[in-house]
Amino acid sequence: VSFAVVRKGGVGEVVEFPVGKKIYETPGLIRAMRFAPRDELIAVADAPLAGDGGARLVIMDYGGRVKTTSDLWATIDGLAWLANGSELWFEGSRNADAGLSLFAMDLTGRMRMVRALPLRWQLADVAGDGRVLLRSYNSTGSLWFRAAGATAETDLYWHDHSSGRDVSPDLQHLLFSEGGASDNQVDFRTDRKSVV
Repeated sequence: VSFAVVRKGGVGEVVEFPVGKKIYETPGLIRAMRFAPRDELIAVADAPLAGDGGARLVIMDYGGRVKTTSDLWATIDGLAWLANGSELWFEGSRNADAGLSLFAMDLTGRMRMVRALPLRWQLADVAGDGRVLLRSYNSTGSLWFRAAGATAETDLYWHDHSSGRDVSPDLQHLLFSEGGASDNQVDFRTDRKSVV
């Protein structure tokens, strides 16, 4: 049994296959990796600018020779090969403000959209008969605030990713933003009942 691993490199990350033999390096992060069912190929989602979120697909052989790459996308995740190895499926978005969809890239780099996805799903696998295994990917962020002189915290959770940004000089008010499905609105709340 041989394994491929992703390790921290000098600047970014490296793919080793087999373990100990470097075959690919990026200054950023490897977001996902998947062996092809034939032709001795490995696919990775390479995010060359760590923290930026953008990624591209790279298909290489076991020696690290790149066969195909995609353009940079805002989001790429959840790699899975068709059973015959003709296409690499993934969920992604070309635009950071758009929802994710299920896409396929063939071995020449040609892309097609398989299906738009509702909400946030992550591709886990594609069965030999074409059935797709998706997993729900939901995350939330909570926000609690205790004003100066208050005896307890107040739960300010509002949509799905409440995040504190600033506190007023008198420590009575909190500025926070919302991410995820609420599209990064910025709101100012003094308590659970009022939004200004």
